[in-house]
Formats: sequence, structure tokens, C-alpha cells
Amino acid sequence: MAAGKGLRIALIERDRIGGVAFHSGCYAVCGLIGCARQFRDMLKGERFGNEADLLRATLQKWRIARSNASTRLAQEFEAELKRLNVDVYQGYAELVTDQIVQIVRASGARVAIRADNIIVATGSRPDFSRWL
Repeated sequence: MAAGKGLRIALIERDRIGGVAFHSGCYAVCGLIGCARQFRDMLKGERFGNEADLLRATLQKWRIARSNASTRLAQEFEAELKRLNVDVYQGYAELVTDQIVQIVRASGARVAIRADNIIVATGSRPDFSRWL
């Protein structure tokens, strides 16, 4: 939304674009549910005169379908980010000060970004087990 209003935006993504939601979370689960519903509907199709010859379903094929849908979602999201001129960084971020974010890339390289406004939207929960 901020990019749509003309603000300069940097997005820091630890892993794949779209994060857990696209690849193993809610959207991915919805993809598997869609496969299961389609299979169920095909089984019920006989009541309406439809016949499914050698109807088979495998979890592996459902996973492939889910993966393809997740990849497509991520690609569309990435294209939208590019259209909005959002700077995307791979790695994780650390708040250095109230106006400086340091990005640590997988290679260990560090990049610092200064910003007047910082939004922390992790979409996850902290791992408190590290401190126990």
C-alpha cells in the first residue's frame, strides 16, 4: 500500500518471496484442500452420470499441484513488487537504531538502510526457545 502511495519501500525476505504463507502455510494448505475437494467431487460425479475411469489420486501429485500454485503466486507477487519499484533484499533484518535496518544476507554480507519510517511485519512468531 505504501509503494502504491509513492513511498520508497524495501522488503527484506529471509527465504522465498511470499514467505511461509505462499509456500507451506495458509495458501499452500488451501491448494491441497482444493485438490482434495476436486477428487471428492469427481468421486460423487457418478450420481450425475459422470464416470471416472481409473480414478486415482496421489499425495505426490497433489504436492506438485500445490507447489506449482505457490510458485505462480510468488511470481505474480514479485512482478507486482517490481511494478511498484519495491527494493527486495534476501536475508534477515536487524534493527540497529530507530532509523537504521541492517540486512544480513545468506553470504554473511551486511547492508544498512536508513529510513524515516520502518514497518516490522514478520508474519511469524518469535523463537523464544533460543533464550530458554
